[in-house]
Amino acid sequence: MQPYLDLIRTVLAQGTWQSNRTGIRTLSLPGAMLRFDLTQGFPALTTRKLAFRSAMGELVGFLRGYRNAENFRALGCRVWDQNANDNAAWLNNPFRQGIDDLGPLYGVFPIT
Repeated sequence: MQPYLDLIRTVLAQGTWQSNRTGIRTLSLPGAMLRFDLTQGFPALTTRKLAFRSAMGELVGFLRGYRNAENFRALGCRVWDQNANDNAAWLNNPFRQGIDDLGPLYGVFPIT
């Protein structure tokens, strides 16, 4: 936690304001990073309980290129259910491929 807090202090002290495509300004310090030894555990920075199984399921689903909420559920991740089946704009999308379809997600895009 201390390296994270130190990085935040550095960004606040040395960062510059940048605009982005959404029109929201962001305080940025290009090149700033944290490194973690994953043999020592998973570096989750949060003040609340972490749904670790769901987070790992989502990551695995992205790496596998899933685009269907059913596949994510099989990995213990239900965070995509509402986007797949309760989002009115997506339900009316002519490119939707049936129940649980999410459309192209991060992992679906080809690596070039």
